[in-house]
Amino acid sequence: MWAICALSILLGSCENNQVDTISSKGTDTDSISIWLKLGMDSKNDKEIRLDNLSKAYNYLLKSQNDSLRIDKLLDIADEYYDLDESTLFKKINNEIYLIALKENDSQSIAEYHWNKANILSDSVVLDSAYYHYDKARLIYEKIGNGYYMAKMQFNMSYIQIRVKNYVESEILVIKAINTFKKLDKNLNLYLSYNRLLLLDKELGNFQKALEHYNEAKYYLNKLENQSDYKEKSLNNLSLIYQKQGQYDLAITTLNKAL
Repeated sequence: MWAICALSILLGSCENNQVDTISSKGTDTDSISIWLKLGMDSKNDKEIRLDNLSKAYNYLLKSQNDSLRIDKLLDIADEYYDLDESTLFKKINNEIYLIALKENDSQSIAEYHWNKANILSDSVVLDSAYYHYDKARLIYEKIGNGYYMAKMQFNMSYIQIRVKNYVESEILVIKAINTFKKLDKNLNLYLSYNRLLLLDKELGNFQKALEHYNEAKYYLNKLENQSDYKEKSLNNLSLIYQKQGQYDLAITTLNKAL
């Protein structure tokens, strides 16, 4: 086995051969989980990931368990999105919708709309993206998923920024903040106050922008991993000073981010 595997490494197929061997011994669910794990592993080459996602998908087509199918199809859709495979992503997302309708699965219908909104936003079809985020928001509100409802409001606010509807964007962010506070979602609160900072900058409300910078910083300090966001915060603070004409202060702040 290991001699075969050593030769297979040279041909780039050892990993898949191992999976085929394992899958023949386990259940369909085990096989799907293995292929999905390999397909979701960012350390693997894109070709290997796509091959394993395809294997998982083909097995799912044979499954009579709709709950299993929809759960795993959502995982596959996420991976196709991350891999910029928009055609495959749309195909899987439409299948998710049909199964979710059949099962009357509101959560999955909402995720279908969320997925569709993301791909439309990427394609700059902003009015349709907003529509589908709002459809997802309404479903999450109906089933009592406050966190995802607030995330949809946050996403909708981004669409409003892109069409320069800053006031409506601000309203949506504030609504999201009210929910995130109840749920102690510190990362979401940091991102929300950071967005308010940018909105106030565009509206010329520089004092409010500085206040929102401090509020964003407060929630940033609550996060374990701050390094990914500190530079962004300082860059945004620098933009405020630049808008105010305080160029020396803007440069000093920007240098802190470097």
